[in-house]
Amino acid sequence: DIPSSLQALMEITPQSNLLIYNIMIVQTPIENSTVNFVAPLIFNTDNQVMAQIIIDDRNDFSIAEPIKNYLKGSENG
Repeated sequence: DIPSSLQALMEITPQSNLLIYNIMIVQTPIENSTVNFVAPLIFNTDNQVMAQIIIDDRNDFSIAEPIKNYLKGSENG
């Protein structure tokens, strides 16, 4: 959920076209790569505004979440 204060700042409405990206550090092999699920980038493509949000509830993810945990056929996934 995007906090209401950020929604107001970015002029986000229920009809807004949003893109949400996570930052990834790509390494070789790909299994050693990490994804930051805690601080996604949010783009409102309607008005060309971007912000990065910090998710307060980090119980499920870490800042450097190993991608190998999400690959099919991996030992952990």
